[in-house]
Amino acid sequence: MAGDIANSYGLGKPQRSAIEYSQEEVGQPISRSRSFPILDITGNQVLRWMNFVQGFQLIQYKHPFYEAIKMTTIPNEQTAIIRTERGLTIAGTRITIYDIMDYVTAQYPPKFIRGLFDLTEEQINAALAYIEKNRATVEAEYQRVLKEAEELRLYYEEKNRDLIARIAAQPPKPGQEAIRAKLQAAKAKFKSQP
Repeated sequence: MAGDIANSYGLGKPQRSAIEYSQEEVGQPISRSRSFPILDITGNQVLRWMNFVQGFQLIQYKHPFYEAIKMTTIPNEQTAIIRTERGLTIAGTRITIYDIMDYVTAQYPPKFIRGLFDLTEEQINAALAYIEKNRATVEAEYQRVLKEAEELRLYYEEKNRDLIARIAAQPPKPGQEAIRAKLQAAKAKFKSQP
């Protein structure tokens, strides 16, 4: 069946995915990253694929050495929140739970977040329910993501300090003086705000 599916849709570039599993009822899951070929589902194939997978039932596979992978599901048995190389992600998107957390912590309304990320009602509800149900875990991961992002920002800021200074010291291109002056004024105003 896998060969028929690959022949029907075609394979894209392999993508790295994180897989978590646990050997015991308690304890931290073990995470491994592997490369998997992905299906090249684009254009009119998307609807065809969605119709194909609607009939699948979620099963728990129990390997002799490992427990089944635990997944959060929504009522129609489709996976709502999955773990990818990017972290906890809304299935079918590249939007992470951490992207959503930025707006949840700033107390934006769900309707705004849904529109901002172009999510369906089911996707935003699944994301918010997952955050609420797993608040401590999600919050800990979110803080780790924020810390890593800040470390990366500082690293690249330092690494590119000379380049940024050289670019900033260049005179504006002819015809862009007014735009540059407006940008400098906006930056000064932003820096002066508490």
